[in-house]
Amino acid sequence: MERQADKFASNLLLPNYILRPYLSQFKKLTFDTIKKTAKTFGTSLPATAISLVERGAWPAMLVCHGQTKRKWFSCNASVADRWFPKDELHHESNAIGILYGNDPDQATPRKIGAHIWFSCREAYSHDIYEQSMRTMDDDVLSLLIFN
Repeated sequence: MERQADKFASNLLLPNYILRPYLSQFKKLTFDTIKKTAKTFGTSLPATAISLVERGAWPAMLVCHGQTKRKWFSCNASVADRWFPKDELHHESNAIGILYGNDPDQATPRKIGAHIWFSCREAYSHDIYEQSMRTMDDDVLSLLIFN
């Protein structure tokens, strides 16, 4: 329900005719881009992140993990359906140290093997960029950016 509310809010407060021209100033999608957009439009971080991932020009995915498993994910239409995130975090992902340890939020995206996040065959020959941060609910939100 909360994710649906975030999606509704993002569509209402960040309509495409305003969002697209604003986003043209950013070369890449990061949590910094998302935070600046949320501050500019007065929207929540999750609603803004969902909006930018789904409606932005970048091939990206947003994945939310709780203590026991993946809670939800959202992706850009340019990301093929076969790129379905794993239910559990891999021990090599940065997200695991943020969720279960005391690791700080990642300041910038880090290159990582796609197989850390995905099970499809192509994942073993591709790299993606991962940036993860803790949410106010003590979940971890991971931004996955495809090359």
